[in-house]
Amino acid sequence: MPMKVRLKYLGGHPDLAGPRDVDIERQGDSLKIGPLLIPKDRILGLNMDRGHTRSLGKAAAGAAVGAVLTGGIGALAGAVIGGRSRDNSTIVLTVQDWSGAAVNLLLTGPNATVGYSQLAAMLG
Repeated sequence: MPMKVRLKYLGGHPDLAGPRDVDIERQGDSLKIGPLLIPKDRILGLNMDRGHTRSLGKAAAGAAVGAVLTGGIGALAGAVIGGRSRDNSTIVLTVQDWSGAAVNLLLTGPNATVGYSQLAAMLG
């Protein structure tokens, strides 16, 4: 069953301008990233720089609304719901380009952790 993942390509490869959304899928012994077709033997590594942020402004607004509507416990619930964590991790796919140089393709997305797992499965 073919697997496909859609991520935001931030840049890194000389033959692919970014930022832009790209579909990534396995095609035979290669990985297709947007218009690029990268043979599996030119993929040197896959890593993830994990990062999460929490919106303090939204947490405060959620707490205020919760407090007004239901009192103290509502303020706590409003803060938790309003300040949800956002995954802003970056996936680093290191490949050997046509000249033999190692280049890092930077990818991200609203749920980069899942995208990383899907990419690892495609390469495995």
